[in-house]
Amino acid sequence: MTMNPIRPRRLAAVALFVCLWAAMLTVSASAAFSDVEPNTWFYDDITTLHQAGIIDGYPDGSFRPGAAVNYAEAMKMILGAAGCTVDDAGTDPWYQPYLDYALTRGISDPDTGIAPGDPITRDRAAELIVRAMGLPLDVDTVTRPFADSENIYAITLHSAGIIRGEMSGGLFYYRGERSLNRAELATIVARMMRYVEAKPEPLDAHPLLPTGCTLPETPKTVEDFVNMLIYLSVNGIDEQTFIYRGVDVDTVKNDYLPNLTAAYPIATDLCRESVVYYHYYNINLAYAKNYVAMTVKLRGRDYTADECRAMFDFTMAAAEKAAAEIRAALPADSAAPQTDYARACLAWIVTHCRYESGEGMLDQYAYSVFRDGASVCSGYTAAYNLLLKLGGVKCMSMTGYATTDGKTAPHAWTIAELDGRRVWIDATWCDPVGQADDAVTYTYFALDEAAFAKDHAPEWDYTEYWHLLD
Repeated sequence: MTMNPIRPRRLAAVALFVCLWAAMLTVSASAAFSDVEPNTWFYDDITTLHQAGIIDGYPDGSFRPGAAVNYAEAMKMILGAAGCTVDDAGTDPWYQPYLDYALTRGISDPDTGIAPGDPITRDRAAELIVRAMGLPLDVDTVTRPFADSENIYAITLHSAGIIRGEMSGGLFYYRGERSLNRAELATIVARMMRYVEAKPEPLDAHPLLPTGCTLPETPKTVEDFVNMLIYLSVNGIDEQTFIYRGVDVDTVKNDYLPNLTAAYPIATDLCRESVVYYHYYNINLAYAKNYVAMTVKLRGRDYTADECRAMFDFTMAAAEKAAAEIRAALPADSAAPQTDYARACLAWIVTHCRYESGEGMLDQYAYSVFRDGASVCSGYTAAYNLLLKLGGVKCMSMTGYATTDGKTAPHAWTIAELDGRRVWIDATWCDPVGQADDAVTYTYFALDEAAFAKDHAPEWDYTEYWHLLD
């Protein structure tokens, strides 16, 4: 399963806890509590967390490692280890800022029926930890680490190395309904800190990703799913799980999934240069009494997800090189810089590509233009749009039907915004068949909609989703 790229969140706080963790490793061991002996399995973790200011003992100098942890205590420890900064100065009761912080940020849910002083179960703690850390959920339906549990949060923490379970008779058991004691939670929190320390740096935003395009937490509408497909394909995430709370599986199937079906062709036109590599998707639904987990898997028809990503990465590198060369050749004092750039990109595509069908689905990709110099309308349009977007031009492809010599056939072309004017461009029809390789015609460059509509009929109304490219 491909995991999410790490995204920026509370980096300053995380860095602080990482520094504290690293510093504590250099401190010589000393007994922080009267009942935490150096030879116990929890000694190192409890001592480290105490020195980092995450856990406290009791007035009599004890820690009481076997005592149950209540909800409020667990929340404070989990938020601290996850790098969350909570201002609790002078508050009464002491735990209220932690509960409020978790509630307002979606880490906990309202009306759970759990009081601050109630013991926290292992199941409940696992969910809070995953949500506080923003971990991508692992819903592998084949490998289950625990003989007694299919709790999605526990499985995710096991995959991250944060919980291990108890072995009995050669099997691991999670004991999700059992209350956590203070020693157990201290060990889990210490592993959280190690996980934070080992995480890679956040990824920079991809140049093809629209500024407003984010990954929805629970996609429901057509627009949600359009953003989801663009975000996943651009970032090379071929599997992603979404958790729906407070709805049943029939709601997800009947109310949400039809919107994913509607979103796919829209996302493909808005971002043909990435989405088209994944020609279909699989959906896996897992559900329990309090949530529905939907896993979306993007797949290529003729190629694996890794092969699709390799082709996309090759195309990006080739396109960035071409775009740089095109920009360097343009005059610096142009009165219409976007139009001049778009015209130069069109010339580049036409002079570097010939109209020719390829094997399988390869000619649907911009890859076929940059690697083979041969493609069909989908590839022409994807490659052209890619160059335009690398130059800061807002554009999309449009699928529909085009008529020439009395024959109507499926076709793809470009809609772009050049120097404040919305225009229509057919890169394929600007490459005259049968003429010299360097011949370019601009008959179908930067037309208005009425002129373009004389022989091009769009398949859908793009205006409702144009704003998603901003």
